[in-house]
Parts: sequence; structure tokens; C-alpha cells
Amino acid sequence: MISSMTGFGSVTLEVLGTTVQVEVKTVNHRFSEISTKLPKPLYSFEQEIREILKKRIQRGKITLVINFTNQNDVPSNEINETLAVKYFDSLTKLNAKLGISEEVKLDQILAFPDVIIPHELSEEEQVVFIKEICEGVEKATDKLLKMRLDEGKSLENDLVKRIEILEKTLVEIYEITKNASADIRENLTNKINNLLNDNSVIVKERLELEIAFLADKADVTEEITRFNSHNKLFLETIKTSEAPGRRMNFLLQEMNREANTIGSKSSKSEIAHFVVTLKEEIERIREQVQNIE
Repeated sequence: MISSMTGFGSVTLEVLGTTVQVEVKTVNHRFSEISTKLPKPLYSFEQEIREILKKRIQRGKITLVINFTNQNDVPSNEINETLAVKYFDSLTKLNAKLGISEEVKLDQILAFPDVIIPHELSEEEQVVFIKEICEGVEKATDKLLKMRLDEGKSLENDLVKRIEILEKTLVEIYEITKNASADIRENLTNKINNLLNDNSVIVKERLELEIAFLADKADVTEEITRFNSHNKLFLETIKTSEAPGRRMNFLLQEMNREANTIGSKSSKSEIAHFVVTLKEEIERIREQVQNIE
């Protein structure tokens, strides 16, 4: 089953008195790229957290955000009173200088860096803390992957329908072109026989070779056969491959090549119409595949 590269998952945890919000989201990207936004206490655990995402998500631009939503309310946190007073004095002087009558509020002071000193965890608390944070990242990733699979199912249904359109279009092209080689050979032969007399044996033999060559060039049976083979491989890739996006892109390139060849070989206007249909559907499939892992 295919998986979309677009997804989102979030969980809220209570860890040692602190509410922790974990959010993971992914969007399509050619490779795997991880970015994180972590609270300061988690800086030293960033690599451990990244490894979770790296193991579970193969492709896409991955963004992880972890917030401590009520850290400031934890009783064990301390206030750097000396620094808070300095900020208060500075803001009071600035207000006076600018002619602002509004009083300096406590939440303004607490918002400055290093005014709140987080509680230093013991070694045992650190083990529990990071364990529960990592479990939260795992759970958020579970939700993200489920969303990616659900969207992947919708993508799969759409892709199968578009491959069916390609197959039907190729049948139409085959029905129009299956006798093209014989028709060209017959028409050219009749025209040449009318122009040459019976004594031009050598010239006629040479021209017959040229006629055969031109007739074969107009035959698109091989291109249709290869195109159908690519269609079959594409459908197999949807069902059986892990992270099939790159293989799908390669098959689409080959399909487009066959469509171009069919168009260049055929002189009939009906074929040109069907070739446009092929190329339009290939492009629609390509757009969808860009979001497949």
C-alpha cells in the first residue's frame, strides 16, 4: 500500500507536572529532511528524538514541534529575581523616556530570557522525562503515519483509475493503427506501379525496400506493447513496493517517451488527439506521485 508524504499527528502529555504538546507534520520532499523546534531542556536529547523520526519516516520534509505549555506554572521553577528587577527598572525608565504611562506588568518581565529558571531534574527524573517525551513522539508519529496511509489509499484509487484511462486510450490507438503499416505499403506500391513501367525491375526492387522501411516506421505496435508493460509495472509497484515514489517517476518517464514516439510515427489526426490524452493523464499521475513516499 502506498503512503502519502503529507500528514500530521499530535499528542498532549503530562510529564513530571509539565504539560507537553508534541506535533509532527510532513510535506512532500524529494529526500528526507528533519527540522525540530524544541524547548531548551530538550536540546541535549535532540539527536535521540531525531532518530525516532528517521527510523519511521523514509521520505518527506518532517517538522517536529514540542512545547511545554504550562512550564511557567511548575512550582519547582525558580525566578531570577535580580535579573527580573533589572528588566523592570529598564522598562520603567524606557516608559518614562517615551512618555508611556502604562505600568510594567509581571508577565512582561517573565517573558524575558532567563528570568524563569527551570527546575533541574535529577538523573532519575531525566530518564523518566526523556522516556515519556520519546513515547509521545512515537504516538504522534503513529497518528501521522495513519493519516499518510489513509491519504495514500485515496491516491491509490485515483492512480488506478488514471492507468485504466491510459489502457483504454492505447486500445483506441491500436484499433486505428493496427493496419497502418499494410495500408501505407499498399498505397505506396500502387502509386509507384502507376509511375514505373514493367522494365524498371531494379528500380522497383529498390523502391519496394524503401516502402517496407517506411511502412515499418509507421507501425506503433511495439510502443503500445511497451507502454502497456509500464502500466502493468506501475500497478504492481502500487501494491507491492515500499516507498515506491521514485520507481513510479521512472516508469512515468518511460510512458511519456513511448507516447512521444507514437505521436511522431503517426500522421493521422485521430492519433494526435489520443496522444494528447495520454500525455495529459501522465502529467496528472506525475503530480499525484510527487506526494507519494
